[in-house]
Amino acid sequence: MKSKKIIETYINDIPISTLDLCLTERPKIPSPQMRVERIEVPGRNGSLTKKDAYDDITITCKFSVLLDYHYKGRAEKRNVKHLLSEIKGLLYQAKRLNFEDDDRFYKVKSVDISNIDNRIEQYGEFDASFQCDPFLYYETQEKEIQNGGKIANTGTVESAPIITVNGSGDGTLTVAGSSIAINGQTAPIIIDCEEMTAYSLSQGVAVNQNRKIRGALPLLPVGENIISWNGGITAVTIDGRWRDL
Repeated sequence: MKSKKIIETYINDIPISTLDLCLTERPKIPSPQMRVERIEVPGRNGSLTKKDAYDDITITCKFSVLLDYHYKGRAEKRNVKHLLSEIKGLLYQAKRLNFEDDDRFYKVKSVDISNIDNRIEQYGEFDASFQCDPFLYYETQEKEIQNGGKIANTGTVESAPIITVNGSGDGTLTVAGSSIAINGQTAPIIIDCEEMTAYSLSQGVAVNQNRKIRGALPLLPVGENIISWNGGITAVTIDGRWRDL
C-alpha cells in the first residue's frame, strides 16, 4: 500500500513543518453558504427571494506533532512546553492559511485550538478550527490602469479591490459603472472596498480620508470592467484581489 503524501500547510506563509507539525489528512473544505431571505406574499405563486452574502466557513485541520523530527536541519528532540508555546503563538496570530497543492489562500478570522496541551501530551495530535472568509484568494498585485481602460476579474465571484487614486483637488472615479466623487484631494487616497474605508499614508501611518469621498465603494464583477476618471485625478492603480468560491 502506498503511503499518503504529507501536504505541507502554511500559516502566515510559514510552513508548519518548521514547528515539527504536519497534517494527518487533507481537511474537508465546506462550501460557502449564501444567506437567502425568502418572503411569502399572499396571492403570489412561490416566494420572493432576496440574496444577501456568504457566511464564513470553518476549516478543521488535524495536526500531528513530530517531536523527533529534524528541526531546521538539526536532529534533536524538542522541549514540549516550548514547542507548545511556539505552536499556539503561530496559530493565534493566523491571518492566512493555505496548502501546498493549491496556489490560493484563505483569510483567517479566528482559530480555536482548545485542549491542545492535553491532546498533545496524550495523543501527539490536536485539532485546530480556522474560521475563514468564505472565499479563496489569489496572490495579486497592483496594476496601473489607463483612463478608459479595462481590468479583467479572472476569479469566479465579484471582488472587493484596493484602489489607489493619485491627483489633487476634485474628481470623479468610475469603476464598473459605479461613480465615486473625490473632493479636496491633497495626497494619494487608498480606497479599500473590502474594509469599506479610504485613507492616505503619512510616514507609514494611515490617515482616514472617508470624508473626502462620496458614493458606494465598487465591487468588480467577473469579466472585464471599464475604469475611467475626470477632474483632478491623474493616475489610478488597482489590486483586484481576485477570489473564488
